Amino acid sequence: MSDEEVLDLTGLRKPRKKPKVLVEVEDDYEFTDYTYDELLGFIFEKVREQNPEFAYGGRKKLVMKPPQTIISRKKSIFTNFFEICRLLKRDPKHLMQFLLSELGSKGSIDGNQWLIVEGRFQQKDFESLLRKYISK
Repeated sequence: MSDEEVLDLTGLRKPRKKPKVLVEVEDDYEFTDYTYDELLGFIFEKVREQNPEFAYGGRKKLVMKPPQTIISRKKSIFTNFFEICRLLKRDPKHLMQFLLSELGSKGSIDGNQWLIVEGRFQQKDFESLLRKYISK
C-alpha cells in the first residue's frame, strides 16, 4: 500500500448517546379525594350524555314475533325462521344448531328459508326454546 491509499476510519465511529437527565416537575395541583360512589356517578353521567338510549335503565326490551309453524305427519316447519334470526341479529346456522340440539332432532333449511325439523313440534316448543336462547 502506498501513502495515498491509507484508510481513514475515524469518522465511521457510532456517536455515543447523551444520558437522559430526569427533571423534577413541581405540581401546584391539589388532588381532591373523591369517594367511589362519586366517581361512579361521574362515569354514569358521562355515559348517559354520550348514549341517551341508556338513560332509562339500560336495556331495550325486545319485542319478537311469535314463531309460525306448520306441522305435517313427520315434520315441523318453522316458516319465519330467518326473520327471527334477523330480529335477534344472530347467524341462522348458530340458531338452527341450538334449536336442533335442544329438540334432539335433525333438520335443514329449505329454499324458502324455512327451518324444517324432523318430528312433530308445536309452536309453543319453538317459542320456549327461543326464550331460553335469548335469556342466555
